[in-house]
Amino acid sequence: MKNSITCFLVSITLTTASFGQYNDIYTPPCIKNAIKNQTRTEKGLPGDSHWQNRAEYKIQASLDPQSRLLSGSETINYYNNSPDSLRYLVIKLLQNLYKDGAARDYQIAPDLPNDGVVVQELAIDGNGLEMDNRRQVREYGTNMYVILGREMALPPGSMTEISIKWNYKVTDFYIRTGAYTDSSFFMGYWFPQIAVYDDINGWDNEQYTGLQEAYNDLADYDVELTLPSDYIVWATGDLVNSKDIFAEWVQERIDRSQKSDEVIKVLSAEDYESGNILRHSGDNTWHFKAEKVPDFAWAVSSYYLWDAKSVVVDKSSGRRTWVNTAYPPTATGFKKAIEWASRCIEYFSEEFPGIPFPYNKHVSFNGQEHAAMEWPMIANDCDSEHEEYLAEIVAHEIAHNYIPFFILSNERLFAWMDEGMIKLMGEKFTELYGNKRENFERLNTTQMYTGYAGTIYDVPLLTASSSIDTRFNFHHSYAKAVAANVFLLEMLEEKGIEKPFREYFERWKGKHPTPWDFFNTMNEIAGEDLGWYWNAWYMQLGYPDLAPGEVGFDSKAGETFITVNNKGKLPVPVIAEITGADGKKEVYRFTAEVWKDNPEQFRIKLPGNVQIGEVIIGDPHVMDIFPEDNRWKAESL
Repeated sequence: MKNSITCFLVSITLTTASFGQYNDIYTPPCIKNAIKNQTRTEKGLPGDSHWQNRAEYKIQASLDPQSRLLSGSETINYYNNSPDSLRYLVIKLLQNLYKDGAARDYQIAPDLPNDGVVVQELAIDGNGLEMDNRRQVREYGTNMYVILGREMALPPGSMTEISIKWNYKVTDFYIRTGAYTDSSFFMGYWFPQIAVYDDINGWDNEQYTGLQEAYNDLADYDVELTLPSDYIVWATGDLVNSKDIFAEWVQERIDRSQKSDEVIKVLSAEDYESGNILRHSGDNTWHFKAEKVPDFAWAVSSYYLWDAKSVVVDKSSGRRTWVNTAYPPTATGFKKAIEWASRCIEYFSEEFPGIPFPYNKHVSFNGQEHAAMEWPMIANDCDSEHEEYLAEIVAHEIAHNYIPFFILSNERLFAWMDEGMIKLMGEKFTELYGNKRENFERLNTTQMYTGYAGTIYDVPLLTASSSIDTRFNFHHSYAKAVAANVFLLEMLEEKGIEKPFREYFERWKGKHPTPWDFFNTMNEIAGEDLGWYWNAWYMQLGYPDLAPGEVGFDSKAGETFITVNNKGKLPVPVIAEITGADGKKEVYRFTAEVWKDNPEQFRIKLPGNVQIGEVIIGDPHVMDIFPEDNRWKAESL
């Protein structure tokens, strides 16, 4: 018997709704104002008046691995492209997370708290400010407010120069960044960075307490990092003085790997033993440049192995991305990470989402002991002997170069916007190797959401991420969010829409999409208002729980019907295994769209008077928190 998304033997009565019928989803005043001001549109497109601020960073920093003191000076040219005069600036000092007494989402070791970021000098357009003068500078948690006032306000279309001299002591590794050993560091969230000022909320005033991740404008970076001579640096951007840093034989391997389809061992354990990797015996200054990226991170080690190759990401132009992995000699599965990294970049570029990888390089650095964390062009990944797990981890962090870094979504408020999509990208990549997402041994979002759904903590996806209990962040922002995307994708693909998320990425490249921009874009792609779906998954309470109801024969219609009850009112696919009285079985599959007009009940209809012996609703692919009521059996059987 035939298995299909909608079996041809089954008729579904669906009323075709006029576009806009369901246009009653909650829309806050800030989104309505953005549409009114034409920075965004109801069609899910950036408006004619869309704007974004930007910055140019010039940073000189030095790290003393022995004392762990990181000292830096930077100049930020900040461009106000908004229609507003800015009377104050917000600068993020994210390493204040480790300041003694700081608010944190996680407990840290007693010896980790320190003085946070010590700002030694601060100037605006050459005018020095007094750090202890609250009329000029106010520091709250991880935000520093620079008061300009009415007279010094930054008018629309102008630029200001911010100069900062600072230092802080790098802690042992904790919450994404820090020192792993005396000679291995990963540096993220490491420099004073200007916050986003956007058309929705103005300044991003969210505190960084450990759970939140990124929200940044595009910027240009010119970064010089000075370290002792036995350290190698991997970072966002291009190393513009590579030939002045590396010995000729190392540079030859680097050059070859940037064009090679095969893995090149740029640095091996034997190379470290033989020495002469770098040209100079004294301190080296590594000079990196990156244009139009939302952040900058770097990693250093005096002993990490380095593999590299390249892959074609745009067949029309032949453009390649240089793929790198760096890991300690003791790594297990990570020695194969170069293959996972290169394969997923090809898959993302060609298949899902089907957009050439945004950057010309990527580095997967093995630092974290568990899970991983992303920055543009570089990720901090854990190691694992389990290939499926490691493949997804590597792919997941690389996929973040699309969200949030390609479209600049706000992870600090709506982590599900990127994590739910990126988890799906990683899962779809891993599924290429024969294991469906619902059968994953680790990070199984289907199982995780099943255990979380229907609890008091199962709040609507639209809930601000900073309000989510850290114990349930993964269940909410990843597991629940990826389920919503999976079932949405199934509905759109059944309509014949190929690569629907590609349009969303292209529309909002570098433009800070909100959840409503995503909803409206999907409505446009689908050619109908999907408000019923947005309401149920993103704005209302509900849980996955289907069960068979009445089974009978409608003599007037000449049809046998099987009623499926949606007890939790969350629209999920319906998979029904129907066994006839003769013992023959058929499996019928329907997308979540069957709940479009009636969120509580759906009828499967079979032509004629069919004797039904048993009905089982459910499938490992679809979460159901009460599977014990998923079976109906005829009394006579």
